[in-house]
Amino acid sequence: MVEFQQSSWSKGSYLNVGACFLWNEKDFLSFDAGHRVEGFHEFISDAQFAVAATFLAERAGQEVLALRERFASPSHVEAWMAANAGLSLWGHYHAAVAAGVSGAVDQSRQLFEKIIADPHDVPWAINLKRRCEALLCSVQNGAEFEAEIASMITRTRRQL
Repeated sequence: MVEFQQSSWSKGSYLNVGACFLWNEKDFLSFDAGHRVEGFHEFISDAQFAVAATFLAERAGQEVLALRERFASPSHVEAWMAANAGLSLWGHYHAAVAAGVSGAVDQSRQLFEKIIADPHDVPWAINLKRRCEALLCSVQNGAEFEAEIASMITRTRRQL
């Protein structure tokens, strides 16, 4: 996902690049892995900003290629998310799904159990835990788990 983000105070653009994993059913895009890669480039004139916009577009292309390499397979997603999840429930969720899809059932199961046991009790966390409980039941059956993840991705694509 590439976002040329405007400022509320000045004309110009920031650049945000990241991956949005579609295995979390939703009707919006999110930066599940990624962030701001360029600070603010202010618009001063058409000629000046044409150069800045070209730079931002080229930088976006480089970042997208780097993301494709970083996330070349579900096992790459799982390894990166597990290493970078910190205390984030969403990071653990993405790592758990990626592990399950890549066949690392024990790792997937442990991550789902960790999310379910987390004391966070706000509505989105409760919903996430329910989803993890259902996925935990199906992760042992690889084909069933993959079918459910594929179905979630299809539903998310439709909503988007």
